Amino acid sequence: MILSCAQHWDRVALIEVTWPTSNTTQTFRDLTADQALEITEGAKEPKPRAYKPIALPK
Repeated sequence: MILSCAQHWDRVALIEVTWPTSNTTQTFRDLTADQALEITEGAKEPKPRAYKPIALPK
């Protein structure tokens, strides 16, 4: 998987997934950052998923 973030970190410019068993590649562009996505092989768009943010120590 390749993940490329936009300059301001509020958008993800590119997510590229290569599926090893079918040797196909899917590309998703210009996604909102700070979200969890479920990417399913062959799906046209990633599916937003609920997630609980993890608090990092200061």
